[in-house]
Amino acid sequence: MEPILNKPLTVERIDNYADDAVNELIFLLNQKVDDYKSGHNTGGWDDKSIENAALRFYGLESVNSYLDFLAQKDAEIRSLNGVIKKAGQVGEVIVRPDSYNPNIVGGNGGEIKEKKMISRVKTVLFILKEDFEVDVSDESQLTLKKGILKDNMMRKTSYFLISAPKIDRTLLVCDEEGNASYVFNNKVLRDKGISEDILIGSTKEELNELIQKAPESGKRVVYSKDGFVPRMIVAIKNPNSKKPDEITKEMGGMGKYLYPKAEKDELSCNKLAEKLGIVHSAVLGKLIDQIDPEELGEVNLRKFGSSTTQAYTPEQQTLIIKKAEDQGLLIPKAAENELSCSKLARKLGIDPATLSNLINQIDPEELGEVNLRKFGSNTTQAYTPEQQTLIIKKAEDQGLLIPKAVENELSCSKLARKLGLDPATLSNLINQIDPEELGEVSLKKHNTRSAQAYTIEQQWKIIEYIREHKKSLIGEEKRKWMESRTEE
Repeated sequence: MEPILNKPLTVERIDNYADDAVNELIFLLNQKVDDYKSGHNTGGWDDKSIENAALRFYGLESVNSYLDFLAQKDAEIRSLNGVIKKAGQVGEVIVRPDSYNPNIVGGNGGEIKEKKMISRVKTVLFILKEDFEVDVSDESQLTLKKGILKDNMMRKTSYFLISAPKIDRTLLVCDEEGNASYVFNNKVLRDKGISEDILIGSTKEELNELIQKAPESGKRVVYSKDGFVPRMIVAIKNPNSKKPDEITKEMGGMGKYLYPKAEKDELSCNKLAEKLGIVHSAVLGKLIDQIDPEELGEVNLRKFGSSTTQAYTPEQQTLIIKKAEDQGLLIPKAAENELSCSKLARKLGIDPATLSNLINQIDPEELGEVNLRKFGSNTTQAYTPEQQTLIIKKAEDQGLLIPKAVENELSCSKLARKLGLDPATLSNLINQIDPEELGEVSLKKHNTRSAQAYTIEQQWKIIEYIREHKKSLIGEEKRKWMESRTEE
């Protein structure tokens, strides 16, 4: 069945995409029944018994469930015609013709060749529904608008404006060949003050100029027969023109909709590897390839997001995990008292790179074996409490540990906040105070960050300096507060 079900969607085949697969599966089913009858004695059997026996013999027991699924998918595709018919009408041209208007003459005696219609709007609606879970019939998730046409326009069908607030995207799509599609990031448009009305009233020149000046705002998708669907999926995911508009290896599994979506408890090889803490999914893939196919059982293709790949059931996952354990591939979760380098660095108030360098200087025999462990979805070295004690001792010996600030000690940024000043401004003012008068300022830990800690006496000296020399920098309310604190 795979050659039938693994066909990617193209704009040309959208109308009959699922229906053609249904007909091909029925043809395959009938062919296999005939083959079975010719090689087996089925005398006295009814048609249903023969069909069931043939399906079991050829490993096609799931064909009927696929037929039901594809019939439902065909009905969903056909329902998109009704969504398009209900599109709202705006009283102007959507994507106005460009400013130039030469006397265009066709190739044969001035005759202009009529352009073909391509079902891009319907295809894009299907992509939004399937890959982005947008309910295209729910106006809170998607609205569709078409514009008017004018007699002097070469374009004979309107662009559609597709607004998908659920995913914060706006698309401009036209079914007439020769018209590029556009995908915009609504958040970027809002930040730049570009409204839907501005998009509607823009020319292609202006849309292209917007994308050129602000690549993060959107992406222009040019039509190609085999590449439009995967490139449109990528553009909707990340409408950024900085990324090239080309077919990549990662797009290979995109745009295939004849397989059901994966069940919640089914996992792809990548997701199972991630769950098990195996860094490279290819390692798990090789292990799976070594399992006897009869022991593993049939592995079905399923859709995970925009990609189609093998889906492993809970039972198959259990078998794969057992094989991975036997080969020593699994990495256990870190114990509650084990810490990674970055977590220990955070606990000690040290830069992780500094702590890592210190650990590398410790004699491996003294430190002992450091095991790999899983911390959430990350896998890295885990240090036991005994190893942590040794590392902390080495850090103390090298003067790397920074004490915590006491309750009334403030960093520059916290004191600036109290005084209503910008931290950089306060830092410059502090630098103007005579160091001997201010006294030694110690480096302390303030929560997870390290910074200079000013004692209560140093804070008053700073306030007194500002009051005498830079009083104008402080607002009236803060100035009164300073005056009262200084008097105290």
